Amino acid sequence: MIKVNPRIQQTVLLNLSLATGVLLLLLRGLFLPHSAQYTFLYSLNSLKLNYTTFIDKGFYFLLALIFFLILLMLSFRYALEELSRSKRSKYKAILPFLVNIFTVVLLLVIHNLVVLQNFYSHAGERGSIVKMIESGTLKPNDSQQMKWLDNINNVLHKIYEFQLPSQYTDLSQSGTKGGEINIVTNKENRNKVIVFFTSRDQHNYTALLYKLNYSTPIENYLFGVGNIKSDISILEIKQINDNWSWVDVIENKG
Repeated sequence: MIKVNPRIQQTVLLNLSLATGVLLLLLRGLFLPHSAQYTFLYSLNSLKLNYTTFIDKGFYFLLALIFFLILLMLSFRYALEELSRSKRSKYKAILPFLVNIFTVVLLLVIHNLVVLQNFYSHAGERGSIVKMIESGTLKPNDSQQMKWLDNINNVLHKIYEFQLPSQYTDLSQSGTKGGEINIVTNKENRNKVIVFFTSRDQHNYTALLYKLNYSTPIENYLFGVGNIKSDISILEIKQINDNWSWVDVIENKG
């Protein structure tokens, strides 16, 4: 049986852990601001073999994740074995494992950092928009209502697509020019939820939601927000404070 020098083993594990950790974080960054759940589901979907599989970011994220988990187990085993053999250089023995744990921590917190940075960096401007809507200074008209929702029996709300003034277009990543938000009202046209998109694709979106009444169950007002006749899957709701929440939603086209 071939014996590997512990120092060489430690160096190889450390270098592989560093390289894989950086790669995994970079690939995770390609999915932001989507949640970890979205990233994993998207990546699993990439396994449906077709001509796009090997150029899909999800496929490579899965490969990197699998390799990282193997390294995590190997580095843990290496640390236990080396610590049991000698009391010298304990920190060197656990260094690859610590690098992998640090990668796990970064993977867990990176999404929160991105969402909160977006929220706080534009909190004042979005707050101004909310005040203008509450006061009636900004008010959508009937031509901006998504008419098709009226024909769905169990929908108890209306949705208006509203274009913000040009100086506020960076507050919502929606519309051809950016700056398009959704105002969700009940049947009596009382404003319930204001939707600022942080990302928007054909069948999914992420958004910061402002509830005009903090007790409003936002889950009841998300259907149709993405302008698609579909069922929705809410992957994550992140409560920021009493009025503000962040959501990650997939719309399953019927």
